[in-house]
Amino acid sequence: MNTKGSLKNLNNTAYLLAFFTIVWAASMLVWFILDDVLPVGATIVLSVIFLAIAGYIYISAVLGYRSLKPIPEDDGSIQDKLKSKRWSVAFALQAVAISLSGALLGSFKLHVFIAPVMLLIVGLHYIPISMLYHTTIQTFVAIPTILVAILGLLAIFTDTGSRYAAGVCSLVGAVGCATLGIWATTTVRAFARQASSEVKADKT
Repeated sequence: MNTKGSLKNLNNTAYLLAFFTIVWAASMLVWFILDDVLPVGATIVLSVIFLAIAGYIYISAVLGYRSLKPIPEDDGSIQDKLKSKRWSVAFALQAVAISLSGALLGSFKLHVFIAPVMLLIVGLHYIPISMLYHTTIQTFVAIPTILVAILGLLAIFTDTGSRYAAGVCSLVGAVGCATLGIWATTTVRAFARQASSEVKADKT
């Protein structure tokens, strides 16, 4: 992931990661309060922290977009467009799987299963993204994400700690999105600084 096109795609992904950090944090807030996982005050503070992180990711993505604009396009644009299309397919499949599973579980009033099932889908979709862009951080995030989702499902099925499952899965989802969002914006801005330095060096 060392071309302007791929970094532009990564920067656009950061906006989504900021949004889903908020979505997972909101789910965590609801389940933690409903299941009395933490004191309400602590839960609210934790949610505000994730909201602040999401805001940071969003602002960093805006700054990243601006920092990439002056940098000339490179030779990887065609390959980057192909990767972007494949990423779109992976994201679309994830969205369809989440929508269908959420609707199905909701129709059977199995709402407690929604968070771990969605977390499992999200964790699994990180793996092809990691392979597509030849990065490892998605895999590092995917492994604990998938494990927690499976443990959450087992906890619900066996009724062992089931009251914590949905909230903890939501927490892990928020942590995963926040981690990837911070990494994405940091990577983009580091690339922009390096590329800008090279452009200035070529002009001198």
